[in-house]
Amino acid sequence: MSRIICKIANAVPDGSRLAPLFDRHREQCLRCQADAVRLRGVSRDLSGLETEILAAPGGLHTQVMATLPIQDASNPRRPLLIRVVARWATGIGVAVATLAAIIGRRSRRS
Repeated sequence: MSRIICKIANAVPDGSRLAPLFDRHREQCLRCQADAVRLRGVSRDLSGLETEILAAPGGLHTQVMATLPIQDASNPRRPLLIRVVARWATGIGVAVATLAAIIGRRSRRS
C-alpha cells in the first residue's frame, strides 16, 4: 500500500491543490525523499547539458525516414484529418451510448 501512496505522491506536482495532502507523507517516507533527491540530481545534470550540441550519427536520417509510414503525397495532412475525425467519432459514440443508457434507465422506471 505504501508504494501506491508513494507513486501518487510523486506524481502530484508541487504547485497543485493536492500537493499539501501528500507533503506529510513525503516528509516521513524515506523512499519519497530518495526519489526527490534523485530527481533533483537528474534535473541538475540535464540543465547542465542545455548548452551541449551533438551531431546526429551518420545514417540516422535515413533510418528515421525508413521507419515512418508512407503518406499520401497528394494530401500530406490526411493522417491528421483521420485522427481528428476518429476523435470526434469516438466522442459522438460515447455521447450516444450515454444517452441510450439514460433513456433505457428512465424507461425501466416508468
